[in-house]
Amino acid sequence: MSVLGLDCGGSGSRWVVLDTDGDPLARGTGPPLAGHLFEAAARQSAIDALRTLCADIRASGATIDAVVAGITGLSATGPEAGAVAAMLAAGVGAAPERVTVVNDIAIAYRAAFPDSPGILVYAGTGSVALHVAADGRESRAGGHGCMIDDAGSGFAIGQQALRWLMREADRAGNLPSGALAEALLARVGGRDWLAIRAYAYADSRRHIGLLALAVAEAAAAGDPVAKDILRDAGEALAALARALETRVGTQPVALSGRAAALHPLIFETFAKFLAPACPRRLELDPAEAAARMALTAAAG
Repeated sequence: MSVLGLDCGGSGSRWVVLDTDGDPLARGTGPPLAGHLFEAAARQSAIDALRTLCADIRASGATIDAVVAGITGLSATGPEAGAVAAMLAAGVGAAPERVTVVNDIAIAYRAAFPDSPGILVYAGTGSVALHVAADGRESRAGGHGCMIDDAGSGFAIGQQALRWLMREADRAGNLPSGALAEALLARVGGRDWLAIRAYAYADSRRHIGLLALAVAEAAAAGDPVAKDILRDAGEALAALARALETRVGTQPVALSGRAAALHPLIFETFAKFLAPACPRRLELDPAEAAARMALTAAAG
């Protein structure tokens, strides 16, 4: 028996296959796959991404007995989750009843708080905070998407950096210099407005989210603007936790997600704004966490 875990988001997908002892048999990455399936083009993109992922997983040679997939922006009770689950079952050869599709934060939450409630703040391409009460009731803050508010997310970090770049260019009449500007332009792949526009407006959510990597790189080189952007992200993520605390009371707090791990400044600022509480940084491989959930379900 082997099980499959997937972690799918706006910047890319990751998967891992575990054997019955919980040891990895295969790993891989794939195209972005998010649950924002409100337009025909987005639905077709999701279908294409699932086909690619399933083909790669089949190529690993593993026989899949159970699957848990965490997908950004997808409601586990919505029709989209059922459609994705059916495609995964057919694509990897698992029985439909042994395929579970949930929002990606649900997997991270169970890893952070397996036995008692808390508040998990999760920052990937987007951002959200989640609390699950002892009776199973969920309370959320954030998670509204980049068109409304994904403060502290990879998208927000990239957008703030790109906004700084263009405002500096507007003031000076040419692009600024320095570590942050160079890192952004290297990621964009050009040094003029035409290149920046083409990058930003093609696959906007993913491309702008990926600029967060350039911000982290510049911060590591000591760029003061990049550091300020990452501090702003930490403060914004702390505000999500505070928003939930006003509704559910003081709880243990954890921070997780690939954007949250970009640079130590994010967690340092997050913890500072939640003092005197002592939040923890959750080190998590979401795809492996999903696979371990599948392993537990299969064994039960």
